[in-house]
Amino acid sequence: FFFSDLAIKTLQSNTKMHYLRVMLTSLVAILLLHGNFSFDLSPYPINRQNYIVDRQVVLKKIALIPFIWSQGITLAEAKVNPNDAFAGLVKARVELETASNTFLPKKNYKGMREYFLTSSNMEKYEENANVLLASKQLDAESKKDIGTIRRYGVGADVIIMYGGLKSEIGEENEAPDYSAVKKALKLTMNSLDEVIAICRSNGF
Repeated sequence: FFFSDLAIKTLQSNTKMHYLRVMLTSLVAILLLHGNFSFDLSPYPINRQNYIVDRQVVLKKIALIPFIWSQGITLAEAKVNPNDAFAGLVKARVELETASNTFLPKKNYKGMREYFLTSSNMEKYEENANVLLASKQLDAESKKDIGTIRRYGVGADVIIMYGGLKSEIGEENEAPDYSAVKKALKLTMNSLDEVIAICRSNGF
């Protein structure tokens, strides 16, 4: 394939914006997990030490950063069957439970990090969720309730909190905070439970 200089520069720019957006999402999650900001999964704001932060405000800030899905990701998602995508969410929930029960008590953060990478279902959450959102089996209201990283919904909570978890146990963090890891796991599981419940109510 032939790409003009402009096309290549655009692609490079979009890739940089993608990573910038991922980094911002992780940063927001870290701040929330370490208690620098109040965060509530309900739509009602909380006032703490002169900060007023609610779920919609956080997601609005993230959504302001331009983001364009790559064609490769779109094609990959199109090949996934919705039932298989839902099965992936259920397996992802098992991964979170295993991480919480097996690796967290021993503070084996390296093992937890490697477990998520090799098991891969949590890593594929967004891909599988997008397949479900594109399917006809979910009704419009359910799709709205789940949402994406650019639209309010419990699905965005999964992405944000899992991003915070990965940042906390990442190789760059030499001293992960046990309470932050525990909190991230719990919040990710709670949000994923809601996504799974919505899907099941639609016949999955």
